[in-house]
Amino acid sequence: MQNSNELTNSKRDSTVAHYFWDTVIDHHSYANGGNSNFEYFSQPDDLATQLSASTSETCNTYNMLKLSNHLFGWEPDAKYMDYYENALYNHILASQHPETGMFCYYVALQSGTQKIFSSPNEFLFGVVWVLE
Repeated sequence: MQNSNELTNSKRDSTVAHYFWDTVIDHHSYANGGNSNFEYFSQPDDLATQLSASTSETCNTYNMLKLSNHLFGWEPDAKYMDYYENALYNHILASQHPETGMFCYYVALQSGTQKIFSSPNEFLFGVVWVLE
């Protein structure tokens, strides 16, 4: 939608992109900027019951960062960059192992869970990591 709006200047596409961003941020996002549980949105504002080892999928957050950047370009409101900073530091960068550079698909938020990082030579997300 955001790219379509930039090409056509469509008011509808702009409205859809803003509505989606507001809905995800205001009703489906965790404190780290991530969203979703098992790759799904739950009921709005029901995050406390949706904590598991599979919360905060990094792909969703990455796409929300892209959308935030586009929306900020159209309308330089600090809320877009506030979210961007929070999600980048507390989710995306937190998903990478500080020593090996490997990453995790989910940043688990449930108490007692831990991050599960990819490993060298593992096929994950369509990528084979071969470290020599």
